[in-house]
Amino acid sequence: MIKQDAHGATIRVDNVTHLIRVDGIIVCKMIIRDDTVFLEFKDGDRMRSQCRKTQFVEIPLKAFEAVLMAEFLRECKPD
Repeated sequence: MIKQDAHGATIRVDNVTHLIRVDGIIVCKMIIRDDTVFLEFKDGDRMRSQCRKTQFVEIPLKAFEAVLMAEFLRECKPD
């Protein structure tokens, strides 16, 4: 069974740490820099993080949304 949250009621942003949680699950961290919202993800894979030289990856929220919307539209397109 899957719990669905169509309206984002389970999303919380911690005022101190800026961690974003969905129903208590830490998803990422919100960072605001130069009037741009970034999502910061932490990679728990040690080997991958060592190759990248950091555990963290930041993605602008707008870019994240654009990729998800493009994928959604691609999947909805009739063959």
